Amino acid sequence: MPRLNKDTWAEARHRWESDPAATYASIGKEIGVSHTAVAKQATKNGWAKVGALAQVNERAQLLADRREVAREVATREPDKRPAPGSLEDAAQLRSRVIERHRSEWEEVNRFRIAAMVSMKAAFENKDVETQRDEWWKAKIASDTVLHHMRALDTKQIGERRAHGLSDADNAQAIIIERTYGALNE
Repeated sequence: MPRLNKDTWAEARHRWESDPAATYASIGKEIGVSHTAVAKQATKNGWAKVGALAQVNERAQLLADRREVAREVATREPDKRPAPGSLEDAAQLRSRVIERHRSEWEEVNRFRIAAMVSMKAAFENKDVETQRDEWWKAKIASDTVLHHMRALDTKQIGERRAHGLSDADNAQAIIIERTYGALNE
């Protein structure tokens, strides 16, 4: 079988991805190779039919991971570099996001606790004038922490979505296919 150039494979990919009826066999017949050769090329390069949004999203995540990890890995020693786009790279990238999110929440929680301790101390103060002033300072600190928590939550939701970590990205869909009047043979 002939060895095909990149342009021929690119054209074959375009035809396969854009034609819902195209098969590996039909593409192979058009370009003069076996359906197995087309299947290998499709698997290797992540071919996806139009409308296969989950595959498109998965491919986009992989490409984004490769770019982000490549920037980070460029500073490592050559013998300690993992294969670009490996599952381990993707997992490490996301684990760093999760670790940072946890650290950010721990920091905000420390401020929340400090504000609550200040409110309690102000409430227990016997001097009414001092109590009122201290309580208002603690209230402002508490409100500030609340706004920081909301802002942090919004930021982290966006980051989780950007890294494919949000629950919505992992949601399962149930598809019910109706076959009214179909005969079971």
